[in-house]
Amino acid sequence: MRALHKKILVLAMCASPTWVFATNGMNLEGYGATARGMGGASMAYDNGLAAMMNNPATLGFIQSGSQHIDLSLGFLGPNVKSSIGGMSSKSSADKFWIMPAGMGWGAKSGIYTYGVGMFAQGGMGTEYDSMPLGLGAGTTRSEVGVGRLIFPLTVDVDPQLKLGASLDVIWATMDLQMAMTGQMLGSMMQRGMGMNVQAPGEATGSLTQAMGMAGINPNWARFDFSNGNDFFGEAKGAGLTGKLGAVYQVSKELSVGATYHLKSYMNDLSTSNAKVSMDVGGNVQTLKGDLKLRNFQWPETYGIGLSYRPMDRLMLAADVKRIKWSKVMDSFNMSFTAANTTENGGFAGKTLDAKLYQNWDDQTVYSLGASYRLNDQWTVRAGANLANNPIPSSTLNFLFPAMVKNHYSVGAGYDLSKTQSINGAFIYAPTVEQTSASGVTTSHSQINWEITYSHRF
Repeated sequence: MRALHKKILVLAMCASPTWVFATNGMNLEGYGATARGMGGASMAYDNGLAAMMNNPATLGFIQSGSQHIDLSLGFLGPNVKSSIGGMSSKSSADKFWIMPAGMGWGAKSGIYTYGVGMFAQGGMGTEYDSMPLGLGAGTTRSEVGVGRLIFPLTVDVDPQLKLGASLDVIWATMDLQMAMTGQMLGSMMQRGMGMNVQAPGEATGSLTQAMGMAGINPNWARFDFSNGNDFFGEAKGAGLTGKLGAVYQVSKELSVGATYHLKSYMNDLSTSNAKVSMDVGGNVQTLKGDLKLRNFQWPETYGIGLSYRPMDRLMLAADVKRIKWSKVMDSFNMSFTAANTTENGGFAGKTLDAKLYQNWDDQTVYSLGASYRLNDQWTVRAGANLANNPIPSSTLNFLFPAMVKNHYSVGAGYDLSKTQSINGAFIYAPTVEQTSASGVTTSHSQINWEITYSHRF
């Protein structure tokens, strides 16, 4: 299984880099340029091969006997700033990131529609050259990327009802360079011993015991596993998940769709190139070893939507979905084991288990969109994506500011010929500002684009 995971990761990273910035939590607000131009609404109409990510049942709208290819390119422009006590720092991950957002092939034969696709699922990331908390020196950064390799199958049960499902290979990669004060680490160690103190998490393991016995009280500590690559991280893991979907054509004008995305089942993200550093009285000791991110999973999601055509040229669409972040983002669990080497001294072989509380809320997302066909070649679109911020202030970390709430989008499609088309979407997410329990105020806004080329034959 480990060899299979490695092969999947190599294929995935060569074909589709997956660092994208937080939108609906860590999900993109929509998938495919058609749906993103309509605020992410996608559950009850033909939105191309991005249906593999949205609602696999809508793949059934492909014309029988035809094949489709979609290629999508994404442009990401986050703007993140953090400040505390008069100090301010801007994340340098604020330029446009250009990445393959998705690619797929689909075909329909009789009542069956099938294919294969690879899509960027979501993620988040920041990078600060100077730390807002003023801890030590050097870069602090986070980078989380998640993608899927999807195998869908849709069946036309009758002329009105289509049912779909997909088997998804899911992978995740992560970089982290995170520092904390000695006071924060000390409170986590006390919490790990069962003491009732205010702390951002818990720290346990033989390394914390050895530090306590040696009377070590660091000025700051730093976790570091990063390969510096802009598109995939040092710690890696993979697994399986899937989706179910249905769409029902109530009338020529009205269709209703629903979908359920299963929680993922990934192995622990792991790396053998991790470091834990501590400043003790001005002397910095760095331990090298292995690190695992325990039980990092993607949440289950379910939703329902409709599309309505009050006239031939105009389509209106609306979705509502529920993302169960609370089931997978209650805590962030790192397990570090110092290598058995002389350079690690008396800490060789010792373990440090660090749990950072997250306690994310579930997220309800409303997607509203409209499209209007101007003529035989041009279609214009607009939409809104409205959601709550899933991160409570008590656990907000400036390295993981997945707190964007609302998105507003416009889009357009142009038919190059009877078999080729290009669709584009422009998305703006207004600034959200939030102050954490530690007093760090973080603001986050976005400007994103996506372009999709489609070919039918």
